[in-house]
Order: sequence, then structure tokens, then C-alpha cells
Amino acid sequence: MRRILSISLLFVGLIWALFVGWMYLALSGIAEPVSLTRVLVYFGGMLIGPFILIAGTIFVLTGKRARSGAVLVILGCAILTVTVAYQVPSILRDLADPLIVRPPIGLCTGIVVLTLLVDAGAVQIYRLVRSH
Repeated sequence: MRRILSISLLFVGLIWALFVGWMYLALSGIAEPVSLTRVLVYFGGMLIGPFILIAGTIFVLTGKRARSGAVLVILGCAILTVTVAYQVPSILRDLADPLIVRPPIGLCTGIVVLTLLVDAGAVQIYRLVRSH
């Protein structure tokens, strides 16, 4: 059970990191950055959450420092939850504005549900590691 959850969370961390990288490439293709240092610091900061989640799942999978890995997994999932929760009010505000293209509410709902499932998986990993 712990292995399946860890692999699933590793997959979520990789997808999250790829999304941040894709966002960087898309935005850098639209406009040239004013300061490359600021852009790299900004997107590097956005990659902290996925890297924490990935490192935590690797620690749990290898069995070395499994408790520390479980704490990192919970921290990475908390960062993901805060990131998603930060976006929800703007999505709801865009739904009410008739002059803005309606966001794909099905996709947004799926992301919120997936985030809550990832949080539940992180808590379950912590319980499994702590009892072991």
C-alpha cells in the first residue's frame, strides 16, 4: 500500500514540475523577460513544492529516512493544496464575469478533487510510515 501511494505521489510531483516547466516555456515564448534572474528565481520558487514532494516520495520508497520523507510528502502536498486553493477564488470570479471566457469548470473541479485525494494519500503514507 505504501509503495503504491508513494509511486502515485511521485507521479503527481513529476506532473506538477512538468506543468511549471511548460508554463515557463509558454510565457517565455510570448514575451522576452525583463530580468532573467528574476524570472529564474520566480519559477525556481514555483519548483520548490514539486521537488519537496518528489524527494519525500523517493525517501519513502527507498526506506531510508522514511519518516523524514513522509514529513516532506506532507509538506509538498500542503504546498500543492495552498497553490490550488489560491487559484479557486479567481476561477469562481471569472465564472461570474460575462466578458471573460468561462474557465473549464470540469477540469478545475477535477484538479481540486485530485488535490484532496493527494492530501489524503500523504496522510495515509505518514500513518503507514509512523506505524512501521
